Amino acid sequence: MMRNVNPTTTIAAVAILAACSPPPKAAAPSAAPVVDTAAVAAVIQGGEARWGKEYEARDAEAVGAHYAPDAVFMPLEAPPFRGREALIAAMKKAPVDKDYTMVFLPESVDVAASGDLAVSIGSFEQHRSLPVKVVKTGTYLASYRKQSNGAWLVTALCSTLDAPLGMGVSKMAAAAKPADFQKSP
Repeated sequence: MMRNVNPTTTIAAVAILAACSPPPKAAAPSAAPVVDTAAVAAVIQGGEARWGKEYEARDAEAVGAHYAPDAVFMPLEAPPFRGREALIAAMKKAPVDKDYTMVFLPESVDVAASGDLAVSIGSFEQHRSLPVKVVKTGTYLASYRKQSNGAWLVTALCSTLDAPLGMGVSKMAAAAKPADFQKSP
């Protein structure tokens, strides 16, 4: 004797069995890769040390290569430059100053645990003779973002002076003669 099974009964039986079954084991989340923050900090600090030499050489392309395409550079005496190309163009227009020097002294780099963002803080010293002889010392803060190719590029850079022009506090500035300093126009 064949018995007709009601489809509703079959569905109900399957639902009851499914409800009573233990849930499937979830795959353990994979651990996020460990970021070697010291290595990242060393890469950033090395780039900042080269940066000063590239500024001194007036190598606009090399300096620009440190910046993300959409970076914002906030110089001390001018409106912000928005974008790498704006910074490069401004550097190319600047007069050649044979006495120009720029030194960046990175002090600390804080790398996000995610390994994609970092902030660098340091000091700088700039010597120039055009239009007048000036020494500037101060601090800077640069934000960095890791690029898809692994490079660390500046997304924003701003700086402040240690003291009014002519009153710098760095060792190099302190060793200079007071007559060497004049207020910038």
